[in-house]
Amino acid sequence: MSHHLSQEKALLLGLEIGGTKLQLVAAETPRDMVLRQRIALPPRTGAADILQHISTALEAWKGVKWKAAGIGFGGPVDWPKGTVHCSHHIAGWDGMDLCGWLSTSSLSDFR
Repeated sequence: MSHHLSQEKALLLGLEIGGTKLQLVAAETPRDMVLRQRIALPPRTGAADILQHISTALEAWKGVKWKAAGIGFGGPVDWPKGTVHCSHHIAGWDGMDLCGWLSTSSLSDFR
C-alpha cells in the first residue's frame, strides 16, 4: 500500500488498541484503505508505552490530514466523552481521555 502522504484530501484514521498489538489504518473511504501499520507489543506493555507507540506510528504519517478517527479498545469506554473507563488487562488506562490525547498529540492536523 504505497500512498503519497503530502496530499490535500483528508483521510479516515482507524486505530485498534489491543494488549498484544496495535493496528493503524488510513483510508479515503471506509472501504478504501491506503496505509496500514501493525505493531507487536511486548508482554505487559502499559498505557504510557502504548501511547508512545501510537505517537511514533503516526509520526511516520506526518503531513496526513485527518477528517475522522475510529478507535477500537478492549475494555469499557464512555464513548460520548471519549474516555476509557478501565482496562482489565493493561495498566494505566483508567480514566484516560483517549480522544483528548489523540486530538492534542502528533495529530495536529486532526479535524
